[in-house]
Amino acid sequence: MPALFQLLGQDARLAIRLARRFPLFTCLVLLTIALGVGASTAIFSAVDAVMLRPLPFARGDRLVSLWATNPDKTVPRFGVSYPDFRDWKTRTRTFTDMSLYVGTNATLIASGEPENVADLMVTANFLHVLGVAPLVGRGFGPEDERGEASNSVLLSYGYWQRRFGGQRSVIGSTVTVAGRPRTIVGVLPPGAALLGPAFVGSPLDVMTVVEFSTYSNVERHAQHLFGAVARLKDGATLDQARADLLRTEVQVATENPEIAGWTASVFLLTDDLSLNTREPLLILLGASVLLLAIACINVANLLLVRGAARSREIAVRRALGASRGRLAVQFLVESVVLAVFGGAAAVGLAAIAIHGIRGMLPFGVIARSDDIGLSVPVLLFALGTSVLAAFAFGAWPAFRAGASPRLDEELRDRSQAATRSVGRRALVVAEFSLALVLLVCAGLVWQSVRRMLRVDPGFTTDHVVTASITLGNRYPDSTGVAFYRQLLTDLEGRRDVVAAGATDTPPVSGGGIFTSIRLIGQPPRPADQPLMSTIRSITPGYFAAMGMHLLAGTDLSWNEPTSSIVLSKSAATAFWPGQPVTDKQLGFNVQPKTFPIVGEVSDTRQASLATAPAPIVYVSMRRYARLFHTMTLVVRGRGTTASTVATIRGALRDIDPALPLYNVQTMQSIVDQSTAQPRLDITLLGMFALAALILAALGVYGVISYSVTQRRQEIGIRMALGARSSDIARMVLREGGLVGIIGVAVGLGVALVAARLIRSMLFGVTAADPATFGSVAAGLLLVALAASYLPARRAARVDPLAAIRAE
Repeated sequence: MPALFQLLGQDARLAIRLARRFPLFTCLVLLTIALGVGASTAIFSAVDAVMLRPLPFARGDRLVSLWATNPDKTVPRFGVSYPDFRDWKTRTRTFTDMSLYVGTNATLIASGEPENVADLMVTANFLHVLGVAPLVGRGFGPEDERGEASNSVLLSYGYWQRRFGGQRSVIGSTVTVAGRPRTIVGVLPPGAALLGPAFVGSPLDVMTVVEFSTYSNVERHAQHLFGAVARLKDGATLDQARADLLRTEVQVATENPEIAGWTASVFLLTDDLSLNTREPLLILLGASVLLLAIACINVANLLLVRGAARSREIAVRRALGASRGRLAVQFLVESVVLAVFGGAAAVGLAAIAIHGIRGMLPFGVIARSDDIGLSVPVLLFALGTSVLAAFAFGAWPAFRAGASPRLDEELRDRSQAATRSVGRRALVVAEFSLALVLLVCAGLVWQSVRRMLRVDPGFTTDHVVTASITLGNRYPDSTGVAFYRQLLTDLEGRRDVVAAGATDTPPVSGGGIFTSIRLIGQPPRPADQPLMSTIRSITPGYFAAMGMHLLAGTDLSWNEPTSSIVLSKSAATAFWPGQPVTDKQLGFNVQPKTFPIVGEVSDTRQASLATAPAPIVYVSMRRYARLFHTMTLVVRGRGTTASTVATIRGALRDIDPALPLYNVQTMQSIVDQSTAQPRLDITLLGMFALAALILAALGVYGVISYSVTQRRQEIGIRMALGARSSDIARMVLREGGLVGIIGVAVGLGVALVAARLIRSMLFGVTAADPATFGSVAAGLLLVALAASYLPARRAARVDPLAAIRAE
């Protein structure tokens, strides 16, 4: 064994001397390895943080999320009603405990300064279910069981550091949250920061106990307002939990006709946290693996070229008694040494890429994105990938070195050198094929993003500013409506404001209410097949502020005798095709009260620019005033964004200076945020594709250049027999073009399969888009010819006499 290590040490020292002897070659190899390993390491760091890393809670693998599921199963993750939750808790047998939560915004006042905070309202057992212990102080106790009687508040670690400087003396002090004095009883640990993106949609600030009595009709089974988490019992499987909850909810739905047909779903909490990022991350990881494969092929080609240049050295060593296995081991050790140094460079490159990726992600919105970094698993991945890459690109050169001819054969016959390049051409063909796959996928996604950005959202964004206000418990229902009426009327009366309105959910931001409706005058639908629609709560003036067009009827009015409804064009067409809707009425769930439809308005994109307009029911805010103490103002101004914001702040200050204005942004920025994920995808895919294209071009150049060098005597003889320089150039270009054609032909078939795997990232373009496939194929062929141009030019200038004499 010591002798083996001694031999390996000798080979490693020889590899280092060779690397120093040929610095340009070494730098090219190390850069190629760093590019392939670094890209895959950077993407793996995101996969590890978001998908693979265990939750920072006690036995986090036993945590699950519980959701209601609508009758037609189109929305498997629907909100949970409070009565359903109570029935689940008492009737199921596979959970140790379960808890409800809802994210909201609240005004917090400490030392007289009002501030908007992200508040996660939970049942008192929430931390116990998660297995989380406060870092400082205590959690919620028995006195907090009823939210209405609870005066406790927990701070997130980040908010504690930012607002109170991390001082422990803050425990026991009093702050006002949503107009109510509360005592700070504890601070959550840093690991609980993921609760914000997961359950609130923004960085978490505080946690309070939910007050169910503040929600309208909270005792109705059809009022799906909350999320739920639970902990599985020891020995209970996920499938058993699903069957248990499904059986229970079917019983509950049978007992309560208003939710007939509703069921329930159970998902691992880790799966829910990565729900929106899992597929894009896996696609990007696959793209980085393709780039790594291309890099390995390129390095293998470079090592083969160097191995051919060392053929006489190898033959001499064979003549001196070196075995084929000994030579193969030496070449493998050289590959490992290069891979280790290349892997070290890859870690540095990955660190830069990770920093860039984190900078492009919206802060605090993607769960666990703060954990993306060079953790121990990521570093081990980089090391393992480097070693695997070493064997991947070093195996063939090692085999060829071991199979090299003896000295007498090498000196007697050099004509075999040209035939040895067949293997190198095969590698370049594979490299070209993989590059085409990456380029086609990047091209399809780029086409999708380009078309998405050209979509008409259904509103205009020029000079439109949005800002959020949370009224809190200081404003009961009637005074809340009066507050918004006064504020918006004041704004519309100012010279620099064109129009002003408010909504519970701005367009292209997702969320909002999705509930069952009844079309009055039409035959009732079966109880287990309700008609579902998106509901938006708005104020008068909203359509004008958004630049939307009334197609029929009138806008909502502050003076209307009862809550009125305006339908989007898609809703009018779906609900009453070919009929006017302004004389119709609509109801919600099984409630007997109906509401008049007073108008029809143009469609807008609601979930995202990539999602077709869906039916939307716009309801006067007064119907949901109790639910929506938080509203988003939409103000169209005449001046700059700064002047419009100053006008909004001034109008709010005149009415209630204690209310903070937060989440201030332009409507254009909201639209831009809705396309942030696709733009990030195309940025990373485009970088991978560009790197693959460069490596493929270098591969073609290398194999054609080496071929010209090996065929120098043949070229000299051809020219001596009358071949012109242009004939020689065409011959070399034809060789490069043939490599490109074969690579493109093989790659097109693989790309067709790969394109189907990224269909979820495509918009407005098919996975087999002929324009994209054709342009990428033609472009790659041009790259192959361009990469062959310099070797062809060099071949055309060969001096026949010098070439023949040299041989």
